[in-house]
Amino acid sequence: MLSKVSNRSSNIDLTIAVITYNRVQYLKTAIDGILSQTFGDFEFLILDNGSSYETEQLVKGYNDPRIVYIRNERNVREFYNVAFTHSKGEFLLITHDDDLLLPNFISKTFEKIKESPSIILVATNAYSINDVGSKICGNIMKIHHDLLFRQYEYIRYYLSGNVGIICPTALLRKNFFMEKNLLFDFEKGPATDTFLWTNCNLFDCKMVVLSEQLYAYRIHNQQDSVLNNLDMNTRLYLELFKLFRSQDGLSKYVRVVYARTLLNIILKLNYKDISRSEFDILMKELRISNLGSSLIVFNWTLVYISRFSLRFGQLFVRGLYFLERKILTVF
Repeated sequence: MLSKVSNRSSNIDLTIAVITYNRVQYLKTAIDGILSQTFGDFEFLILDNGSSYETEQLVKGYNDPRIVYIRNERNVREFYNVAFTHSKGEFLLITHDDDLLLPNFISKTFEKIKESPSIILVATNAYSINDVGSKICGNIMKIHHDLLFRQYEYIRYYLSGNVGIICPTALLRKNFFMEKNLLFDFEKGPATDTFLWTNCNLFDCKMVVLSEQLYAYRIHNQQDSVLNNLDMNTRLYLELFKLFRSQDGLSKYVRVVYARTLLNIILKLNYKDISRSEFDILMKELRISNLGSSLIVFNWTLVYISRFSLRFGQLFVRGLYFLERKILTVF
């Protein structure tokens, strides 16, 4: 790693980190938005995950003592967690290199998270912009009041079909995450952020989402969420299935993620995103004996028919949607 170290002292309460990889066309807007915050007392990490040297040249053009530039020699997913180990602040925001923080973002999220030590995360609502910065739509989370999630409440909220916490808006109480060893685990698939927030909600703590749109989230064709949506959902629900099975008192959530995992696996087979052998491997990870006989019989009937009759895939998908709606009545 190469680093450009600032002269700021270690007495810092807040760190903002931007992870970047070859997005110099968006990075300047992201940096300018951070440096223009109405609350300005923070450390600013720019974490370069193996970009070409255009990124380093752009960063060198800023003469701001808050900036610390760290460059990885090669692009690796796990570099994301360098923000936890190299930040000085008690509170940490890890944001994206293609988005924009609105001017009051830090002042409002920082004020909220300091209200109580039981609050371990404060996120915000956002609106979306396109690749040239024009607004597409507002209120991404479709909420009109602040949300407070206590233990298990975020799990219920997310599995009920609501838009989840927007990852780059989440200001974290870093010590909680470090003490619980809750970092971004990329072995859990592309939706590692949703898995992390869900894991956090297993603990007796609070997470807050501000309804105000304080963040501009850019939509473009090179995003992981655009390129890998089906893979993302399949892996996420499979990992949530495993996580919930390991916890006492979460049987109703196990049923929901079981149905959703099966739905996505059948979709992948139907769209020929996976081979039959890959399908069989994924299904082995779903084996379970305590879901209830009727649910198992129905699901596995769909599984085996879909393996041999892909032209009926859409019919089976509709059946799974119906099944999921029945399961969700437990909430």
